[in-house]
Amino acid sequence: PYTLQYVGTTSYIYYLKNIFWWGAGPIISSLSFIGFILLIRKVSSLFLAKTPIMKVVTHPLTFLGLIYFSYFLILGHSAVKFMRYMLPIYPFLAILASLSLNFFLTQLRQLNWHLKRLIVVITLLLSAIWTNAFLRIYFQPHTRIQATNWILAHIPPRSTLGVEHWDDRLPLYRTQNYQFVTLPLYELPDNAVKWQLINQQLKQADYIIIASKRLFAPLTRLTDCQKYKKCYPKTAKYYHQLFNRQLKFKKVAEFDYQPTLDFGLAQVQLNDNQADESFTVYDHPHVIIFRKTN
Repeated sequence: PYTLQYVGTTSYIYYLKNIFWWGAGPIISSLSFIGFILLIRKVSSLFLAKTPIMKVVTHPLTFLGLIYFSYFLILGHSAVKFMRYMLPIYPFLAILASLSLNFFLTQLRQLNWHLKRLIVVITLLLSAIWTNAFLRIYFQPHTRIQATNWILAHIPPRSTLGVEHWDDRLPLYRTQNYQFVTLPLYELPDNAVKWQLINQQLKQADYIIIASKRLFAPLTRLTDCQKYKKCYPKTAKYYHQLFNRQLKFKKVAEFDYQPTLDFGLAQVQLNDNQADESFTVYDHPHVIIFRKTN
């Protein structure tokens, strides 16, 4: 069920978008794209120079390019597009970025050695700042640990917690203090029979615990039953009503930490809610807790 997040995504483009923003980052990704163009030019020049085909193929850059491009071409078309599937090509992206940077420095022959070194330092510094924004995620406790501590401190023992199936159940420990009902929101068909059961469970629940965006992110998109074989119009309506306070549940706690650019006097958060699910739901999931109102 968790692969429903890839329904409607575009092959290759989805991977490239996630590599650009969340994987390698804009600096390295932009330089590597230019480096890829330079690589094509280099290979083309070898062909134009009537270099023997074996020498062209065995040229180090051509050889590496064929391996990594073939990998991307084959895997980039896959239906399931976890970001980690593209990790093997990241070293090659770094090589392409270095080719690009070297090309620019070669073109700027009029600059002295110190200015060229400054350009390299600035490029590395910008990349490091982007990397640091994501490292800051780990400067504080995991959001599910924060949520667990909040639950134990604020939710009375023996309360009934509504949790979503296919996701981690919170609290992470001292679960014997609570009763649980598991909401089968992925189940199909998304009809009145399914929601008769879920509505009964919601009547029992004192709280609803959403441990990540794993369910609500894809299910709120899959509403068109004429377009998608697996569609969830009733589930999408449930989430819409829940988030807009139209149900008998009120949001009482939220734990969300985004990558942050820290400039000392100012901080800029990078909203990664649109990133591949696997990029957020494991190490910094968005946790939301709702309490039933009178």
